[in-house]
Amino acid sequence: GQLQGTNIDGLYDPTFDEDRFGGFMKQRFSAPPGSEMKYSLISDIHYVSDDLFQREIQDDDILEREARYATSQVLAQVGLGEYMSATAMAKYNQSIETDDDTTLQRLPELTLQGTRSFRPFGFNPYGLKLVSRGNVTATNFTRDEGFDGWRTNYNPSIGVPFHYKNFFSSSFNLSLHHTRYNLDETQQTSDPTRSLDDSNDRTIPIFDYQVGTAVERVYDLEPGNFLTTLTSLGSENQGNTLKRVKHVIEPIVAYRYVPDISQDDLPLFDSFDRIRLKSLFTYGVRTSILGRFLPATSDTEDISELTPRPEDLPSIDLGRPIDEFGAVAGEGGFGAVNIRRGEIREIASLDVRQSYDYFEDRYEDDFNKTDSNRLPWSDIGVGLGLYPTRTFGMRFGTNYNSHDSELSSWDFSTSLRTDRGDALRTRFNYVRNSLSQIENNLEVVLGERLRVGYYTRYDDKESEFIENWGLLRLTSACDCWHFDVGLRDTINPDKQSILFQFTFGGLGDLSQDVLYNERENS
Repeated sequence: GQLQGTNIDGLYDPTFDEDRFGGFMKQRFSAPPGSEMKYSLISDIHYVSDDLFQREIQDDDILEREARYATSQVLAQVGLGEYMSATAMAKYNQSIETDDDTTLQRLPELTLQGTRSFRPFGFNPYGLKLVSRGNVTATNFTRDEGFDGWRTNYNPSIGVPFHYKNFFSSSFNLSLHHTRYNLDETQQTSDPTRSLDDSNDRTIPIFDYQVGTAVERVYDLEPGNFLTTLTSLGSENQGNTLKRVKHVIEPIVAYRYVPDISQDDLPLFDSFDRIRLKSLFTYGVRTSILGRFLPATSDTEDISELTPRPEDLPSIDLGRPIDEFGAVAGEGGFGAVNIRRGEIREIASLDVRQSYDYFEDRYEDDFNKTDSNRLPWSDIGVGLGLYPTRTFGMRFGTNYNSHDSELSSWDFSTSLRTDRGDALRTRFNYVRNSLSQIENNLEVVLGERLRVGYYTRYDDKESEFIENWGLLRLTSACDCWHFDVGLRDTINPDKQSILFQFTFGGLGDLSQDVLYNERENS
């Protein structure tokens, strides 16, 4: 029949069958603890019967609304002794916007990898050693139309980490990519009159160096100070009291060099086939405040200065979709590491980074340059996170384009949960000349077994609501099932619907959408 209320712009195939279906399956199986051989099998399957499915039947478990592909993967991994492992993977991409006949699949991808450290300098105060790694990956790219075939990459590398007392730590790394191509089909997709060589190869060395240091100081806190009061707001945060904070400043400098190797005659399966010339300097600084919490009834005890590095601390998952009802970010505690007594938690962090490419600077001075977007200086990336309690956190991130003197993008996320379980989550996203959206999710507890939720997504560029829906949830006394009833209003497709959904713990969910009123023509 005729499509009504659905935007089909950009779709290669906007048709659909009368009987439509979609589904997903996730599975993970691993060797039991203590097994002599370590192995695992992971499956992540997603399928839709037509390219309009995600626009008309919204289920992010099957396919996220903005996804360009319905990707299915099956992966098997096995350990081969103490230093090696092997992986076999199959990956299939069902294209939503383009022709499936020209979409590349990885069927299969085989990887053999190993790593081992050597101490030719013996045990020394500088931590000098050799870290050797090896990786061989063979991928069979296949599709119905266009060039395809095998790509095999051999990637040996050697690294030398070292440090000087506790003043700084650094590492050198030299790696080599030797890539061979053996094509089954050689016809170019962009120009059918041209063909690639059925056999080709390249060799690219890459040099990396990184150095960093850290300055830290520990502060004792007097009882009743502002920070102790702030971090103890809410009944859930009364069990532990903030006793000390550690302020850490970590500057870092990194360098990467990639020589100029001609790759124009190679097939382009993905970005790995074009490793660009680089002389890239990256520099930045990260500062964070870590809090040491002790049980409120305990006496003061010595606190070890050996605390987890900030990157080892779990972070607040403020990046997860906020239209998930009943799933509040940070439900298990924001960035908390439980220790013998109390916990260590990151309270605040700030990081600033930028990169400079010497070769791009030379390219910018080239009067024959063809790409005006290639600039030597990257955007200045800034990230600020504040996590005062286990039930409240916020994060702000931005990229500033110093060349144009304006923001390229920014985002702001926050999550708040009350003692009784009410929750509010908000996210702002802005990308220059592309995106400006606001998302909100509000959940209110009406009783022990009843709660109501509201989600909205607003497009600030078009000044219109993309999506609105409200939900009432009834949970069983055993917490083994819940029943949802709700109203949903979307603009793509342009429809209003009533939602009835049963979810049984351990069995998945059974849902039914009922048309609320007539769709409007787009």
